[in-house]
Amino acid sequence: MTSWKLIKAMSSWKLIAVNLLITFVLFNLAYWFVPTWYLLRNVLASTEAPDDVRARLPNYANVTWATQHYRELSQLKSDYKSFIGWRHEPFQGKTINIGGRYAQRQTVNDGRDKSKKVYFFGGSTMWGVGVRDDGTIPSEFATATGFWSENFGELAYTAHQGLVLLVQLLQDGHRPDVVVFYDGVNDVEAKCRLELTPNSHLFEAIIDRRLSNLAATEPPATLRRFGASPTGSSPN
Repeated sequence: MTSWKLIKAMSSWKLIAVNLLITFVLFNLAYWFVPTWYLLRNVLASTEAPDDVRARLPNYANVTWATQHYRELSQLKSDYKSFIGWRHEPFQGKTINIGGRYAQRQTVNDGRDKSKKVYFFGGSTMWGVGVRDDGTIPSEFATATGFWSENFGELAYTAHQGLVLLVQLLQDGHRPDVVVFYDGVNDVEAKCRLELTPNSHLFEAIIDRRLSNLAATEPPATLRRFGASPTGSSPN
C-alpha cells in the first residue's frame, strides 16, 4: 500500500514538473516573440531598397500605385544593342510592362484602328517615367485621337539614338503614318560635355572604359577578331 502511494505521489510530481516546464516554455516563447519579431522585421527592412522619394511628391498625393511604380522602375535591367546603345529587358509589372521585338513600353491601344499608325520616340519623358502604361504620352494620344500608337522611347535616349532606331524600323518594313520625336534634355546633357562629342550618348564613356578593360584582359586572338591589337590600340 505504501509503495502504491509512493508511486502515485511520484506520478503527481512528474505531472506537476511537466506542466511547469510547459508553462515555462510557453511563457518564454510569448515573452521573446514580440522583440524577436520586431528585430527580424527591422533586419529584413534594412536589406530592402528604400522607396523612391519621387513617390511622395505632391502630384502623387491621391495616387495608390506610385510606390509600386518606382519599385518596378528600380527592378528594370537593360541589354546592349548595336548602334542604338541599349534597350530594356522584357518586364511584367502592375504599372510597367515591356516586351516585343523592340523592347517597347506597352501602349494602351484598346480598340484602336491600325489603319493610322503613329510612332513616338524620345527619352524618359516619352518612355513614361512616373506614370503607368496607360498614362504615357503614346497611350494618352491613342485615347484622344483613336490612332494606333507605338512607344519607342527609352530611358536616357538622345534624338540621335531615336533616329537610328527609326532607320532600323524602316529597314524592317515599318511604315508609320506619323513620327513624333520629343527630345532635348538628354541631348544637352550628353552632347554639351567636354569629354563627349555631338555624336555621343550618355553612356559612351562607360562603354569606352569597359572596352578598354576588355583589351587588357582578353586573349590577343580574340581581340584581333574584332580588329583591335592586344595593347588596346587600333591596328595599322
